[in-house]
Amino acid sequence: FLVEMARGVVEVTGTQFEVVARNETFRVSVGEGSVQVRSDQDQARAVLKAGEAVQLLANGMIGEREEVYADELAAWRTGRLTYIRAELRDLITDLNRYSDTPIRVEDQAAGLIVTGTFNANDMDAPLQTLEQILSIDVKRSEEAIQIDLM
Repeated sequence: FLVEMARGVVEVTGTQFEVVARNETFRVSVGEGSVQVRSDQDQARAVLKAGEAVQLLANGMIGEREEVYADELAAWRTGRLTYIRAELRDLITDLNRYSDTPIRVEDQAAGLIVTGTFNANDMDAPLQTLEQILSIDVKRSEEAIQIDLM
């Protein structure tokens, strides 16, 4: 079957895979089997096998092949969010899906690199951990949670 995205298509060839949309990019990761990712922009193709991922970028191009770990895939089903060398902005985008209070991150802090597994069902734990391991300040108010670079 085919999974059509705004900028391309994923052709499933008997597999376990995940497509995650963030901002204007799509990340396709494969746990078992293989998938073919095609770009609408330039008809580029990437065949991914288990343990591989690519991003379909906002400009329609297919990004570099990346290694992906099995426990990263679909961890969100159990409330776990796993990141390996991800930008803080991506983690915050995902945490906002679970948070009743909007979480905002300033541009200077948004590009900080994060690796770890976080519990999305307990908003305080990931934010406290990030505050301890990164040079950030987390300010909470009734309206929002603000993350700034220290």
